[in-house]
Amino acid sequence: MRSMLAIIALLAGCTCGPQGGGTPVPHEAPAQRAETPSAEAPAQPEFEDAAGGLAWRAEEPLISRRPSSPMRAAEYAVRDHEGAELTVFHFGRDQGGGVDENVARWVDQFEQPDGRPSREVAVIERAEVNGIRVTRVQVAGAFAGMRGMGGGGGAAQPGYRLLGAIAEGPDGMVFFKLTGPEAAVQDASSAFESLIASLHPAG
Repeated sequence: MRSMLAIIALLAGCTCGPQGGGTPVPHEAPAQRAETPSAEAPAQPEFEDAAGGLAWRAEEPLISRRPSSPMRAAEYAVRDHEGAELTVFHFGRDQGGGVDENVARWVDQFEQPDGRPSREVAVIERAEVNGIRVTRVQVAGAFAGMRGMGGGGGAAQPGYRLLGAIAEGPDGMVFFKLTGPEAAVQDASSAFESLIASLHPAG
């Protein structure tokens, strides 16, 4: 009995703590992963289209798209403007008719409100761009398409405009034709000018 009381007294005087009597170590939070700033997206590479031995670059608001016809070497929509497009044709060396013949064909697709021939109001310019002979044409009016040249078709579309250029390349002529409502063609006119100014021999 005396031995049992001694054991109880010994246990009552014992202060229990962490093993080894050291100060508890606080829990260390896991290291945070450093945020790496995302690198700037690389600039879009500048692409060129080419036909007839010539190459060129197109910029906004001209948007390259898949040509809707195998006859078209390239095709561009005008951003935010339906019904306007830039088409590019190349038929091969000594193919597609002469420069003046094609200019007349384009101009004759338009009708003037006063009945005058569109050839009287069309503006035609000839120049060299980076050593390439280029004939340029602009005309506005009601766009009749093939109907304006004596062919079939629906009613003429008033308020249209055309900016065109024929570049004489080493492998034949390349035809650039921007058509659409006047506001759309106006919005794309600077891009069209830049495209023509960028013409150079391919390769």
